[in-house]
Amino acid sequence: MSGIQIIQTLEGLDVAIDFAARLENEQLGELRDSVGVLIEGQTKRRIRDEKTSPDGSPWPDNGRDNPIMVESGALADSIFSSVSGEEIQIGTPLIYGAQRHFGGIIKAKNAPRLVFSISGKTVAVPQVEQLARPFLGLSSENSDELEMMLADYLGGLVQ
Repeated sequence: MSGIQIIQTLEGLDVAIDFAARLENEQLGELRDSVGVLIEGQTKRRIRDEKTSPDGSPWPDNGRDNPIMVESGALADSIFSSVSGEEIQIGTPLIYGAQRHFGGIIKAKNAPRLVFSISGKTVAVPQVEQLARPFLGLSSENSDELEMMLADYLGGLVQ
């Protein structure tokens, strides 16, 4: 299986983390599932609507009306969250996920040249550079939203 993994450690949530450590396993599982679903939704929203990297920078233009990241919708549709033990994973199983996230060179496999159309013109080249369009990770707004969700969840347990 191919895919991509970005590891991000949240800091500044010491009080919430200390409180969460006292939760029962069932409550922790529910909390992790909720966090995973929230980040999954944030990632899909960033791809479909915001069209920016987690750091807020816009993705490089690809010279088309519809950005490459949302052309078919398959990338956003493939984003998933998974909880395993204490780990929450957000990712995509799509083989081109890492290529989109990190960028790289795309070469023709079964022909001497890649052939595609841009602005109504057919182009044939031996390779193209795919510019990086990071989509996994948390923006500052995502972190704020996550912090509010954690505060609401933990506050609801205290009442």
